Amino acid sequence: MNNVPSQSPTNSEDTQRQRRGRRRWGLRRRILATFATGALFMAALLALTTYGLARSNVVQQREQTSIDTAKRNAQTVQASLRGPAATYQPALDALETYGVDQALIWYSGQWSPGSGRYVSTALPQGLVDRVIEDVVPARMIVQIGGEPHVIVGWPLANDAAYFEFFSLGEVADTLTSVRLSLIVAGTITIVLSVFAGMIIPALLFSGGTDGSNAMLEMPWHWHIAVGGFAFGAVFMATDPVSAPDTMLGHVIFGFLIGVLTWVIRVINPAFPEGIMLAILLGNIF
Repeated sequence: MNNVPSQSPTNSEDTQRQRRGRRRWGLRRRILATFATGALFMAALLALTTYGLARSNVVQQREQTSIDTAKRNAQTVQASLRGPAATYQPALDALETYGVDQALIWYSGQWSPGSGRYVSTALPQGLVDRVIEDVVPARMIVQIGGEPHVIVGWPLANDAAYFEFFSLGEVADTLTSVRLSLIVAGTITIVLSVFAGMIIPALLFSGGTDGSNAMLEMPWHWHIAVGGFAFGAVFMATDPVSAPDTMLGHVIFGFLIGVLTWVIRVINPAFPEGIMLAILLGNIF
């Protein structure tokens, strides 16, 4: 006689819990999780791209301003050293009248005294050789005291040279604010507004038709999973060409698309899509 091993109660309970866990993540939830992850990824990608462009633009503007300022101050130094002057002191006095105290002058084989951390040893040797030896204007971004700086060098007559330090600390602070703003904006962008525009009317007005209108009876989570709603909300409504420019415009535009999608589905239950037509109608406004 064959003995069939009986399954212990503990193993049976574990098996049931595992089955319940698998049922807990059904097809609908997996679809929602997939599109939610895609939305977060797209928002992060757009935020990073925008931050990169903003960073490049802000840094370039700061560098150009530094070059123009250093050139103007170098001309002041050059005018003060005509003669030629015996020392660099007349040039320092002229710079002081303009409030310039983050500069160094190479004259007669000597460096002018620096101010604080802005001394000759803070200058990169490659920049010094480029300006003094090659007699070519140059700039370089370096770290001084843990803070980024752009150093601009201008060659002068009589084997002299002018170097000026410009802090990029305020640029770093501005970029930090931009990065934080983009992170916040990425979480409340068009995608979330579209979903809210669909969910709110579905919650408020669903039911009450004794089954005559399937779309009106449909719960909100099925509206999100039906048709191409999630695809349109994540990829189509966020098109930067047709989307508004302001954050308030994003919210209104996205919410309007969500509401129009629900209205189109309810008015014509045979047309379970509606998202693309809603996006077209939203672009009218």
